[in-house]
Amino acid sequence: MNCLSRIMASAVLILCAPVAAIAAGTDDTRPAEFKNADSELNSVYRKLMKELRPPDREKLKASQLIWLKLRDADCKWAFPAEPLDCMIDRTSNRTRELQGTLFEAVDGKYREVSK
Repeated sequence: MNCLSRIMASAVLILCAPVAAIAAGTDDTRPAEFKNADSELNSVYRKLMKELRPPDREKLKASQLIWLKLRDADCKWAFPAEPLDCMIDRTSNRTRELQGTLFEAVDGKYREVSK
């Protein structure tokens, strides 16, 4: 094996090792990242539900169920081999959307979700 061949073989090992580790389930932090993103979204959702007027709670619930179906379908379509990265991203974005949405609270005042 000449020098160039050894360098190329080393580069392949270096580049493929992280992929192999993920495939084997080691060092894959994505499940934990998704769990954290989902937990944060659920926390914001619960806070928002407590602050909304009853009719708006039903609207948010319906909207959130539709959003969940859309997120899952969109990520499976866009990233069929690895939808988890997409789900983490979409879930974090949804959390920020809910946090930044003005709504009419039970007291009739408009505000964002309390943090």
